[in-house]
Amino acid sequence: MFPFHRRVCARMLSDIGCSFCGGIGFVEGTPIRLASGSRVVETLSREDRIQVSPTAAMNPSAVQQREIWLDPFDCPAVVRPLLVPPGALGNQTEFLLQQDMRVIMHDSDLVDAIGTGFVSVRAADLEAFRKIRLADPPKRARLITVAFEAEQMVEVAGGAWVICPPLTRDIGAMIRNDTSVSVIDGQKVCHLTSSGSDAFLAMQEALPNAGAPQPLRLA
Repeated sequence: MFPFHRRVCARMLSDIGCSFCGGIGFVEGTPIRLASGSRVVETLSREDRIQVSPTAAMNPSAVQQREIWLDPFDCPAVVRPLLVPPGALGNQTEFLLQQDMRVIMHDSDLVDAIGTGFVSVRAADLEAFRKIRLADPPKRARLITVAFEAEQMVEVAGGAWVICPPLTRDIGAMIRNDTSVSVIDGQKVCHLTSSGSDAFLAMQEALPNAGAPQPLRLA
């Protein structure tokens, strides 16, 4: 018999395993809107004023970087990023989105039912919505965590709004097994479960203008 040596990523063999590569943060190359314009996330620091609404900007309390996807030839699906094509979430350019991040979406028809038109959807639940799909991870990419003292939302890729949790936020709070509500920059936001997201996204796909989403306006 011939010995068979399976190629395995070093991260997979570590104590923390593949979960290290599926964490909260933005993949390098993602444009983030600042008060002074947009820059890719890996160039940001605590001195930068990041836009957290159309009318407000603030300095983050932390900007942290780490290297992920060391040898991503067989990464499990749960830690692969999503490729968001232009226009899918109101964004102008495509970008990679970690599955545990949460995206802000809006539908004024929800106000009577849940008291707000703003909802957040876990990125993993967006797969197949408006051609959003799993992508091959870029090798040795940097994952940048941008955090504020409280939960905030930032504009990425020219129009999509993504939640930045504080560093103390447990990952389970981003996944959310129960529907919850929070106030972010004065806006009431309902955080949907996976089943709630499925129903909401199906409703969005059925809209007449589903193929041409507009950038989210929070003002």
